[in-house]
Amino acid sequence: MAAAACRKHGIHADSRVRVIATIGYRPGRADPNNATPTLKAIIDGMTDAGVWPDDSSEYVLGPDPRRDPIPPPTGYHTVTIALQETP
Repeated sequence: MAAAACRKHGIHADSRVRVIATIGYRPGRADPNNATPTLKAIIDGMTDAGVWPDDSSEYVLGPDPRRDPIPPPTGYHTVTIALQETP
């Protein structure tokens, strides 16, 4: 799904990037680090789509999982990926 979305929207990183992943939970306790296996799959899909040449630390920093302050609809979790250029 990540690869298809990146291809559809023409997502491409021209330099090294930090990946910030915002995870949406319903109100209550949550641990955004529990999304790590899902984030790995998303980053692998982005690599397959050619967003960056490789998902090594030469091109990608993170992911940095954070909790979204806005809860998703009932019955769902959300993941929003933001790319931040780094020096």
